[in-house]
Amino acid sequence: MVGRPLTSSGAIVGFALLGVVGSSCSLAFDLGREQCESSADCAEVGFAATCQNKVCVAVGDGGGGQGQGGQGGQGGQGGEDPLWGCLGDFQPPAPGPGGKIAYHYRIELAVNAGQPPPGLTVKLCGLLDFNCDSPLPLDDPDADGNVMFELDADVEAYLDIAATDLKPTRAYLPSPPVVMPPKEKVIRVVREMEFANIVATSGKSYDPTRGTVILLTVDCNDDRAAGVRLETDDKDVDSIPYYFKGQLPNFTATETDLQGAGGWVNLPVGLVNARAFHAATGKAIGSASFESRANALAYVPIGPTVGAQ
Repeated sequence: MVGRPLTSSGAIVGFALLGVVGSSCSLAFDLGREQCESSADCAEVGFAATCQNKVCVAVGDGGGGQGQGGQGGQGGQGGEDPLWGCLGDFQPPAPGPGGKIAYHYRIELAVNAGQPPPGLTVKLCGLLDFNCDSPLPLDDPDADGNVMFELDADVEAYLDIAATDLKPTRAYLPSPPVVMPPKEKVIRVVREMEFANIVATSGKSYDPTRGTVILLTVDCNDDRAAGVRLETDDKDVDSIPYYFKGQLPNFTATETDLQGAGGWVNLPVGLVNARAFHAATGKAIGSASFESRANALAYVPIGPTVGAQ
C-alpha cells in the first residue's frame, strides 16, 4: 500500500480515523460520546450549553468544559483562566482509596458505532512491555465492550485491542490523569478493510511500515481542548502532521479546534515523545510518550502534566 493515496485536506481521511465513505459515523476517532445534534439536546445537562461538534459546551466556555466527569480538575480560581490556569503549576489529583485509580473504557466499532467489534479481546499492558508479553490482570470485556479495572497510581499502561479483521490498535492511559476518577473513555476502532477502502480513495501516501498517532488534547478540566499546538522531535521528513477541523483532519491547520485532536501519519517506528503547547500564549501544556508501531493506530491522551515548561 506504500504510495497509495491517503487523504487531502477536506477529503474523507484515509488512515482509519473516520468510517468508510458514505458512513454517517464521522467521529470514529472520538473517545467521548456524541451528546447532541442541536443545542436543544443540551437542555438537561445542568448548565447553559450549546451543541458544538456533537458535544454540549458551556456557553462562554470557549470549547473547554463539558460540565461532566470526575473531580480534581485544576482550572483557574480567583480570576485565573478556568481552562488553562493550571499550566506551570499542575498537580495531579489524589488517587482513590488504597492509592488506586479506577478506569472505565468502552470499545466500539467506528462504523456502526455503539456496537463492540466481534471477537473483541483487550489486554492491559505495562508501558514498557512493548509486545505485551506479560499482561496485567484484566477481566474480559462485557457484551457491550466495557472494560473496567483499577491500577496503582504509579503504574503506566496501555490497552492492546484486537478483534476480527481489526486494525491493530493501542489506547494509552493518561499519565497521570487530569481529574479523579478519570472520565469514561470510548475507543472507536476500525476494521482493516475499512482502512484499505479509505486509503484507496485518498490523496496522500500512506506507508504501512510506519505508525499513526491520534493525540487527544485536554485542558485543566480534562475536557477536549481547542487552540493546542503539537510537536515531536521523533518525526522525520516523511511524517505528515494533521489537526482535525470540524469532523475531518486538515493537513495545513496549525492547532486543534474543539475536537481537540491531531497527530502524525507515517511516524517512524519506536518510542515517540509528543508535546502540547497553548498556541495563543506558547505555554507548555504537557507531554506524552507512546510507541509508534508499523501499520497500527495509537490513541494517546495529552494534557497538563507535572513540570511542563
